[in-house]
Amino acid sequence: MLNGLWASWFKAKGPLSEVFLQRIAEAIAPPSPEQKELVGTDPIGHPKNMPPGVLMDKVAAAFGGQLSDEGRQRAQLRIHYTVGTTAGVIYSLALRRWPVVTRGAGGLYGLAVYAGGHGSLVWILGITPPPWRLPASAVMWEAASHAVYGAALEMGRRALGAVP
Repeated sequence: MLNGLWASWFKAKGPLSEVFLQRIAEAIAPPSPEQKELVGTDPIGHPKNMPPGVLMDKVAAAFGGQLSDEGRQRAQLRIHYTVGTTAGVIYSLALRRWPVVTRGAGGLYGLAVYAGGHGSLVWILGITPPPWRLPASAVMWEAASHAVYGAALEMGRRALGAVP
């Protein structure tokens, strides 16, 4: 459980963080100003416009409420770390039965988490456009940050001496 929490922190705040990867991706494939307004495309310039916050705004509105900026930020952090911790537990359980999930030093697992979340679920729920309608830079940095997350899971697991 702690490994998933650690990997979530590493993805968000570590040396290969989303912000770092966003800068690189935007240097390779610069998005237009309009594209940076899309949900989930610009954590640097529009941190309140990320999928977890938008999801919580929708939930609050469905119950007749509204989140403050501070409430949205707290909700985003809770969702980010809860999903990351849960995916870390799933990784630990899955590798006991299917050691292949550690391929790519955990990076492939991170990409699978991306595919299941940002690559499908968030647009199916109507939170973001589908990946093929997002700027290439957003897909690049988001996919890369999830690969980093998976690698951090595997790095943490090995550091704890949990290599099968």
